[in-house]
Amino acid sequence: MDTTSIWSPSTIPTSTTLSSIATTYAPQLTQTLSSLIGKAKTETNHGNLLNIQEAYRAVQASLTIISAEQILATATASSVKSAATDAILKATLNLKAVDLDNNIFGYELNKPGNIIFLIINIIIMAYITIMIVWSRYWGFNITFFCGYALEFIGFVGRILAIHDNASLQNFLMNTVCLTSASDHTSQSTGNAITLTGICVQVFAMTIFLIFWFEFLNRLFFKRMFQESTSEIEKNPLRKRSFVNFFKLLFNVKSVRTYRRHYLEQFYNPKFASVRDHKLFPFMPLAMTLAVIVVYIRCVYRVVEMVQGYSGYLMTHEVYLLTLDATMISICGLIFIPFHPVWVFGKNNLVKLASIKKNKDKENNCDDESSENTIDGLMENLGEKSTRVTL
Repeated sequence: MDTTSIWSPSTIPTSTTLSSIATTYAPQLTQTLSSLIGKAKTETNHGNLLNIQEAYRAVQASLTIISAEQILATATASSVKSAATDAILKATLNLKAVDLDNNIFGYELNKPGNIIFLIINIIIMAYITIMIVWSRYWGFNITFFCGYALEFIGFVGRILAIHDNASLQNFLMNTVCLTSASDHTSQSTGNAITLTGICVQVFAMTIFLIFWFEFLNRLFFKRMFQESTSEIEKNPLRKRSFVNFFKLLFNVKSVRTYRRHYLEQFYNPKFASVRDHKLFPFMPLAMTLAVIVVYIRCVYRVVEMVQGYSGYLMTHEVYLLTLDATMISICGLIFIPFHPVWVFGKNNLVKLASIKKNKDKENNCDDESSENTIDGLMENLGEKSTRVTL
């Protein structure tokens, strides 16, 4: 059956480029058409039948274009030329529709955008690779390297998919697929598993944010409850308030003297040299921003999965590039200048085991402990907020 003769587009674009196919392809296309008809007669698998149908549409549309081109080459009547041109237009749109149907992503990938994010991830991954060799923050370095290596692989898959958007391999490089698309069966189980995993991630990050802000609250205002009203009135920054919290978080100029002459007395003197690093006062802000952008990304992923693979967010790349790729890139770029080695120093470090045993609070410590690593300090800021006093 000539599907092209009865196929017409639901919408006509304002402009398009008409397809042109060399007449030399006609014999091969005719042979392919016969082969597809033969397969369709014996095939019983629903998914394979759909694939045969798509291929049949593409071959038949191509043959229609060749036939119409031959007519245009000899026709003189305007009505005949008009009909042939109309047939080429509909066949062109049919081919584009088939291509979109075979596009696993459901949209044409943005080449410049994906290349930009691939380059950003290469830069971040290369930087962390250098830090793995140069610094001793193993937990931080290895975790970041693994995360951004996966981001890099994902965007390589997206770049390859620009030229082959029907490749399942390219799609899987971009996202770990827990569903079966191969036989067009139900994807509800895979979707539920994926959605559950992302929800757990959002829940865990929500708990972390609660403890993180409580840690900052104690870091900035821990001594306030021990002071009288008159003492607090001596310096308005001692008062617990949102304004003062954000002033301290952003380390604005007006709070730097307050930190040095008031808050410093309550911190562990063993780590005074660490706090003297220029970037150290800005580290809480850097971590807060990093966690927030990743949190935004996770919430976006939850909404995306709730809508499903055919949902609005999943089928519009701009949201992935802005609410996912941009957020993860911001997080990685933040920790280029705020890598722990620049904030805490290369040698003024302490082991996590020392923190757990409260050895970081001991006044007397041997030279060996002073050279140990703080690897894990950042991982336990929330959990150990009542015990770590930098």
